[in-house]
Amino acid sequence: MKLTYARLLAGKTDSNDTSLWLPLWMHLRDTAEIMELLVRKWLPESVKKATDLDEEALIALARFLGWTHDLGKSVVAFQSVLMPLLPEAKQRIERFTTLTCPEQDRKKTPHARASEAILIELKCPPGGPPRQAAGAGRSGSSAGELDMQLLPQGRKGILGKLLG
Repeated sequence: MKLTYARLLAGKTDSNDTSLWLPLWMHLRDTAEIMELLVRKWLPESVKKATDLDEEALIALARFLGWTHDLGKSVVAFQSVLMPLLPEAKQRIERFTTLTCPEQDRKKTPHARASEAILIELKCPPGGPPRQAAGAGRSGSSAGELDMQLLPQGRKGILGKLLG
């Protein structure tokens, strides 16, 4: 199997035991699979109906959200914080790029905001659920507040509809 650059990125680690870590692609895949499981087995029918999506479209959306929720962890600002905890992974990725990032830039670029910026760059529609999910981890805002901030003209999307 050919090793791609994306497979070199770290996604999660245990701060007490850095030998326990997941590559970013695996974290995103796992999240997408859990999102699908939640829609299929746990989400009440009333909530599914409130989305105005058929089940397969809702599952596709949930999987997309799972795959995209932490895209911002791919930026150097995030990787430069995580990789020093993972010496072998850091050594592999530094064959292709440096991981230097000034301290102030890391604080100005939380991965949730970076995820949103990536989705904007990829032309994800403003206020659409994927951009809402990418921003949902930002501190200081509830998901409902983020929904209204990210939607043009105060329209509510699926997230706002579900939260009331």
